[in-house]
Amino acid sequence: MAISNIKTRILVFVVFFEFVAYSTIQLFNHYSYKNELQQLNNRAIKQTFAASIARINNLTRLMERNVTDLAIAGEALFLLKKQQKLAMEVVEARVEDILVTNFSSFPEAIGGGIWYEPYVLDESVRYFGPYAYQKHADIEFSWELNTPEYDYHNQDWYTLASKQHWGREQERIKPIFWTPPYYDDAGSYSLMMTVDAVMYDGADTEIGLATVDWSLKELTAFLESVRVSANSFPFLIHAHSEQFLSYPKQPELVMKTPRLFSWGDMLLDDRQQGQFSLLENQVIDEVLYNVYYYRTRDGFIFGSLTPLADMEREIDAITTVTLLAGAAIGVDFIIIMIVLIRFLFSPFDKVLALIKQSIIHKAGGEGVVIRRIRYSETNEFTPIVRALDDVYHQITAYMSEIVESNEQLSRSKLEVHQLNEELEDKVNIRTQQLAVKTQEALQSLAQLKNTQQQLIEQEKHAGLGRLVAGVAHEINTPLGI
Repeated sequence: MAISNIKTRILVFVVFFEFVAYSTIQLFNHYSYKNELQQLNNRAIKQTFAASIARINNLTRLMERNVTDLAIAGEALFLLKKQQKLAMEVVEARVEDILVTNFSSFPEAIGGGIWYEPYVLDESVRYFGPYAYQKHADIEFSWELNTPEYDYHNQDWYTLASKQHWGREQERIKPIFWTPPYYDDAGSYSLMMTVDAVMYDGADTEIGLATVDWSLKELTAFLESVRVSANSFPFLIHAHSEQFLSYPKQPELVMKTPRLFSWGDMLLDDRQQGQFSLLENQVIDEVLYNVYYYRTRDGFIFGSLTPLADMEREIDAITTVTLLAGAAIGVDFIIIMIVLIRFLFSPFDKVLALIKQSIIHKAGGEGVVIRRIRYSETNEFTPIVRALDDVYHQITAYMSEIVESNEQLSRSKLEVHQLNEELEDKVNIRTQQLAVKTQEALQSLAQLKNTQQQLIEQEKHAGLGRLVAGVAHEINTPLGI
């Protein structure tokens, strides 16, 4: 059905235009939101990673600074022993004071010690390895590891330095070594790492190591709480040993190699340090993930497995909010347009009502009566009303002429009808007269036929008489002879 109402046309056009424009905007916003959200999420993830990496770096730097301080203290104690020829009892008391004081103000570490090479402090002392550790919020000092049975000189954490030439190639005040992660078998049974610092004498000769033991429990607990999305999984890898330090998605893989996964190979093979990186569209357990990761200069790789569905869910949530808000705005706009159109067309509606009232249909469909439009306002419709009044006047005049013509026509029709009736009477009379004449003619014709028949018969008898007379004559003559 065609739409003839101007207001309806305008409203339909507005609704259609808004629908097309809004759909286009929504489509554009969907892609722009997706890109913007991706960038925003990347920035948020980078900030999250920055905070986490800062904590890792702060702790590793703190451990390195502390072990360096212990190494310097161990070197100073060695020099005092050599220069002042302190008794071993005095050296033992001082080293105990150094370790207890250090770890009392350093709760981030679970313990540490100062370990000397054989016979460097005294020609009769092969093992000199005092150790202090945290125990129930107190610091315990121990010589339990200073025994031939433990033989710390041949422990992996100690030989790590000697096997690498005591770190001569390192550009540090004190060469630093990090052991691979291991479980503490001495008492805490927690995952830990040990950082070593080389001690030198005045002639730049190695005299032993200072160590700080770092429990990874607090750090891994913190990192496991870092979630870049609702269903993401953080992880922490020690690159040098190629082992998981934390992997909440599969905790049983802690201390196992990440090379069990293809994305783990790519992480470990990527040697770039101090840079935020991304592996896109990695399939893990039939789910697509983005793998965000950062490799520190100390060989720790912190990362997160983030499902792509989380990103799409965020986009859908924002798109839904935008859609609802846009729909509400669109409905409000349509309502405003309806009210505005009604307001703008109210003069038109008034004029239209006056026009309808000026045309009155007579009962029984016998015609219409047109009255003059009385419009007192002065606006754009005033000239139209005046012109329409003129048209009404002309129509009224034409209608009067038509009525008069119809009356004349009616009179003419009546006269014609009367003439027709008279003519029919004359025709009937003439028809009757003609019927009588016709009957008379038929009767005359019948008489004529009878007369003709009689004449024929008489002619036949006369001819027969003449024939008989001739025959008789012809017979009588010979007979007479």
